[in-house]
Amino acid sequence: GLSFGSVATWNMGKIKFKRLKALRHNPVGLPSTEEVKDIQTAEDIRSDKKLPVLSQLTSGKAADRIWACYSIANLVFDQSSVHSLVTGGVCSKIASLLVDKDCAVREAAIGALINLVVAGADELKDLIINDDVTASLLTCIKECCTALEHSSAEIDSEKQSTAKRDQWIRILEYSLVCLSSMSELSQQVINMVNSQNIVPLLVTTLSLCTSSPLIVQCIVHCLLSLTEDNEVAITWLCGQKEHLSLFESLLSIDTYSDGTKTLVRALVIGIFHNLYIGISQEMKEQVLIAIVKELAGILSCDITSVLISTSPATDETIKEVESILSAQQLSLEIITNLCCEPDDNEESWEDMEEEEDSETKDEQNGAIAMEDNEASPYLQMVTKLFSQQQIPQKVVQKCSPPQCNLEQLNCSARVKAQISERLHMIQCRGFTALHAVTPVVSVSDLGGEDGLAVVWNSLYLITSSKTAATSSGEGFPEAVTAAQWAVLDKIYSAKMLQCLTHEQIQWICEGVMSPGSHDLPTMANMVRLLGVASRITAADEQQSKHEAKVKLSLFASSLKRCVESDHSLWISCEAIDVMYDVFGSSVPLAQILSVTGVSDSLQHLAASFREKLKTEGPLLKQQPAHVMGLIEMVRDNLVNFIDYLKHPT
Repeated sequence: GLSFGSVATWNMGKIKFKRLKALRHNPVGLPSTEEVKDIQTAEDIRSDKKLPVLSQLTSGKAADRIWACYSIANLVFDQSSVHSLVTGGVCSKIASLLVDKDCAVREAAIGALINLVVAGADELKDLIINDDVTASLLTCIKECCTALEHSSAEIDSEKQSTAKRDQWIRILEYSLVCLSSMSELSQQVINMVNSQNIVPLLVTTLSLCTSSPLIVQCIVHCLLSLTEDNEVAITWLCGQKEHLSLFESLLSIDTYSDGTKTLVRALVIGIFHNLYIGISQEMKEQVLIAIVKELAGILSCDITSVLISTSPATDETIKEVESILSAQQLSLEIITNLCCEPDDNEESWEDMEEEEDSETKDEQNGAIAMEDNEASPYLQMVTKLFSQQQIPQKVVQKCSPPQCNLEQLNCSARVKAQISERLHMIQCRGFTALHAVTPVVSVSDLGGEDGLAVVWNSLYLITSSKTAATSSGEGFPEAVTAAQWAVLDKIYSAKMLQCLTHEQIQWICEGVMSPGSHDLPTMANMVRLLGVASRITAADEQQSKHEAKVKLSLFASSLKRCVESDHSLWISCEAIDVMYDVFGSSVPLAQILSVTGVSDSLQHLAASFREKLKTEGPLLKQQPAHVMGLIEMVRDNLVNFIDYLKHPT
């Protein structure tokens, strides 16, 4: 028989770096001879300036080295400068300054390195790893930690000023930010961190500096990155109880400001979540209880009261608000990940162009198609704790449009824009969390049938509003349509078959038949939405047979249009998966699909499948692993499905 299983995954991939495009001058008309000479002279000067900047990195004067670092930190945003930076060996030169004797030079060099990592071109990021900048950065971090461990005693004996200590703190802060970003670029960085015992060093420094909120915040933020899927670090941290006790003590510190305290709590909870797989069995339940309880408390924080309490809003107030919002964003990401088994690694799909053993492929397909209806003990515990702490309701609240009236705040337009952007990011993370939470909790946890219907209708109002979908930032459409898919599937499971209106059906079909108007992940969600809507229509016995047939014919035509659009092999396979899942379940439904003439469209796709896969392969491999699994299943069963539609029995 055929095996087309819809696989639901939640991928909290890294945030893509935004690249700034260099501004170009667009002259009008032809320049005179003198103007040409002036332009050429200016270009020569501009070209010559780049190499002198790089040479200043090795100047004997500290002021020159500092100036050069500041200049390079700005040049990385200019795409026309990237080639000169690469050929001039900028990474190796910056690396040498990370261990400069002058602390001011180090501070400037780390600032330049952060920009090279975050804002630089891909070729620069590769050089950062290849030039072994990591070694110098780790040496800098070691020296910072050593200096801070001894600085308190030196300050007491008046051998060192607090200004010097503050400078070491800044260098450590920038270094750890840089290390966190670099750890996402290559496993090689993590391997060097482990080999040089950086995690134990940071934990030791953390234990000695708990009175400094800034040091604590930057160390736990870095440890959150370094402990993600890092077996060496997890094993070491879980090997001794005092390490976990140190993190636990940070959850109850009252000497920090409210914003800093909230952010530190979120970061520590993130570390505990990373460590969960290494924690002893007898402690797992206790840790999970603490994680969910802290998450509930963080999501309950109200920034409106913080903003209103201080008028006009001071820089300190804005910093407090941003810390709380950062904590809530991280909390929603942790909630999303809690809904997945902690040891559930992504499948590594091999290149489909290579020949594979047929028996192995059958086993893989069967493993994906079969779903265990009974939740694991871990998910049962998560569901229970979510219900006790009202996590589903709190997630739903974060999915609502931001309620804070920023116009009433007495602060600059720039600050209002920053807060507004962060609020929309939290809303986006709320959608992703709702997508993950909905399948594992009960309908009652989502407010009962009435509450679930309200959630669905609210999501529809958001997605059907063009201004909301286009003005809320990158990733917003994908996140909200994923939430819609999960909620509508819950509605179907609860047999709430009258929730779907004709207007909503029309919107879904229009979205599927206009593939070019959405990015690929959003389009995939729209097709899945159509699949759930089709199942709801087929199961609704309160409507007339004629009404049901009209709706199902509309769904079938939309799926056919989706296959014919030639937009993406992935989207075509999503549509075929829905065809089999819904219309392949009975002869009458198969006949409705056959009437649309979809068999010819499927035969055309089958003939060009291999070529499409070859063309789109690089893009498809960037998608979650289940996408390649779905495409493989469609490829293996497409011919049989076409035959079935021609002669449904």
